[in-house]
Amino acid sequence: MNSKKQHGNVLLILIVALVLLVASAYWYRSKKTAAKAEAARIEEVAKKAEEAKAQSEIKALQQQIDAAKIKNVLEISIKSTTDLYAKWKDGIEVAQRTSRVGLATPVATLQALRREAEGLIVPDCLKNGKANLLEAMKLEIDGFLAFMGDTTMGKYVAQANSEAAAKLLVGFEADISMCPKQ
Repeated sequence: MNSKKQHGNVLLILIVALVLLVASAYWYRSKKTAAKAEAARIEEVAKKAEEAKAQSEIKALQQQIDAAKIKNVLEISIKSTTDLYAKWKDGIEVAQRTSRVGLATPVATLQALRREAEGLIVPDCLKNGKANLLEAMKLEIDGFLAFMGDTTMGKYVAQANSEAAAKLLVGFEADISMCPKQ
């Protein structure tokens, strides 16, 4: 009996050991699964934080690019306008030094420059200036055309138009000087 009792105790110890082994394996597995889940959650949070940071950097770069584009467009627009204005002043000087008979070509050049000025796309700081420039151009051209058609009366019309145009061009030049410098 003693041997049966020992076998029973051993069996009981083995069963308890087996139960403890299974319980610890289950506990270990659940801890390992929980650790994996926590690691995955941490990785996901880190990934989202990294994506948010990347999106923030992309947004900041896009804003810099947009600002550079606006700056570039503004610079190009102002340069185009000032270049055309320089051509206009040169054309006026040529027309003023040309005899009445030879005015057709310089006036045609001035008309072409006015059409080019009409097509200019200007920033807000030059909207009024462009209107002044176009009106001054119209007055000058009309004055030259009046002079070409009638020497006596046309001379007075051309003189009056030239004086009015000069006042408008002062406004244009003031507007250009007020545009932001890059």
